[in-house]
Amino acid sequence: LDAMAAVVQVVKALAVFSALGMNFSPLLNIREYRKVNGTGDTHPLPFAMIALNSGVWSIYAVLKELYIPMLFTNGVSMFAGFAHLVIFHFFTNPKMKKYDVIPMMLAVFVLLFACMSMVYSFPISEATSWIGTLGVFLVVATFGSPLVVMAEVIKTGSSSSLSRPLSFLGLITAFSWTAYGFLEDDPYIYAPNILGLFLTIAQVLLILIYPNRPSQAQRAKEPSVKSSSRSKDIALGNIHVTKRQKRSHIDEDIESASGPTLTSVIEMVKQLPLKSRSSRK
Repeated sequence: LDAMAAVVQVVKALAVFSALGMNFSPLLNIREYRKVNGTGDTHPLPFAMIALNSGVWSIYAVLKELYIPMLFTNGVSMFAGFAHLVIFHFFTNPKMKKYDVIPMMLAVFVLLFACMSMVYSFPISEATSWIGTLGVFLVVATFGSPLVVMAEVIKTGSSSSLSRPLSFLGLITAFSWTAYGFLEDDPYIYAPNILGLFLTIAQVLLILIYPNRPSQAQRAKEPSVKSSSRSKDIALGNIHVTKRQKRSHIDEDIESASGPTLTSVIEMVKQLPLKSRSSRK
């Protein structure tokens, strides 16, 4: 019994930390956003699904009185999902805007409000069943949301639109929550996470098969960088040319200034003997 209790605690800890790591992993994209001056090819749907899924499972955890690890993990992850959407909106370049997160945020708020209204409108047992069923679909949708760009990845041969930390940590999260669901004997937990396990495996395979290549934003930025460096070289070349021209002008001025004086001295020297001869005669 002691060994089994230890296994349960380890699985709970793994479920908590893996879920928090997966849901906070999009923060690693901020460095890429700054590098390309925009959000590039990243799709914001996984961030919206993190907020919605975590919010629904937070309600389910309150109904089932599963405060740790379920309520703690999903409550924190819900705020992380909204934070990702705000950060995505902040770094979106209006000139290269592909996705609008404002409608997604509004949709998440409306759906969460509807779920909370359901809790107060139905008996606890019936509300728990409805919320659990909805949570099953949302878990599958959350794990599968990065695959919304699967066609683009296969078409372009690049997995730059897939978040590597989100995919790899999602694989660990699906495995740990599947184990936790079996330990709690709760099909609402282990059933969707089994499907999520296969979906995250598909993401990892796409990342391994198709290498990461520069996004459209990076390719658009590279020519400008090259052109700016060329313009700098041209400008420096012009500076060197102007300096050479100035030096040549100065040399010409010196020659023109020294030339007449030497000539006049030589002429004067040549003329001296003639004057002396004429004076003798």
